[in-house]
Amino acid sequence: MVDERAHDDSREARWEPPRAAPQLPPQPVRRAAGLRLDVGWLIVIRGVVAALYLFAVVWPDRPLVLVATTFVATACALLSVPAFRLPLRLRIASRAEAITIGAIAPIAAVQAYLGWPGSQRALASSSLVVETTVALVVAMVGLVLVVERHREQWSPTARSLVLWPGLVTPAAVFLSTPEATTPFLARSLGTCFLAAAVVTSVARLAPVRVADWVTMAGTLSFLGLVATSGQVGALVEQSPVVAVFSAIPAGVGLGLSVPAVRDRMLGVFEVVVMHRRSRRPIGGDRLTQETDRDRGDLVPLL
Repeated sequence: MVDERAHDDSREARWEPPRAAPQLPPQPVRRAAGLRLDVGWLIVIRGVVAALYLFAVVWPDRPLVLVATTFVATACALLSVPAFRLPLRLRIASRAEAITIGAIAPIAAVQAYLGWPGSQRALASSSLVVETTVALVVAMVGLVLVVERHREQWSPTARSLVLWPGLVTPAAVFLSTPEATTPFLARSLGTCFLAAAVVTSVARLAPVRVADWVTMAGTLSFLGLVATSGQVGALVEQSPVVAVFSAIPAGVGLGLSVPAVRDRMLGVFEVVVMHRRSRRPIGGDRLTQETDRDRGDLVPLL
């Protein structure tokens, strides 16, 4: 009996009250990946392009401004080459800007000229409108694939900001050009890139939770402004073929601005190229993987 009581006393002595779970310090809210260096990079490029286009409105030597814009697009294309050892995110952003500045913007301007009701020579050849429509759609699809194939590098908001001018420019030029003259086309393109720089800056400064809403509100506000000041009333004067094919790139660009549409298109693309990727040798991608490492320390102050 004595041994049992001693055993019970020892068990009661060893009993301890339950301890409260340790409270972890609150984690700081971090800005999503891709809204750091890349956004500053995009703001600078888009601001420069907007200044060049708006300067072409008043500058009589417009070919010189066109050469300067082409130089910016070429510089972006060169910076996207792995030999410059830039971070992967900045290389992809530069490649996207090169497609937007060097392909989508000039083709959209040419299509606006061809579809203008006062361009009788252009109305006589509707095949040019069809060709520019196909070129614009291919360029926008290529732009989306360039960005979405590296979606692990950016947050959804950052991807929308990278794609913003390339997907909105066809609709902006189509709706905001009352006349197909060089000053009006330059003003439309300059306004679009200026709006892209402003939307990117505001989304960068806004909290992470509302950055998506800032991008959406900026898109709707900008398109609303250009629709009320452009050639919407002149669309009825165009031939049906020209009106339909001129509106196709604008609709495709606005459709691709929806993340769900881009996800579906990327899924189809990955299914199509799956067999080609499976046949590629493993060692052939080693150099690409090494050069694609994110070395953000090489690009300070952005």
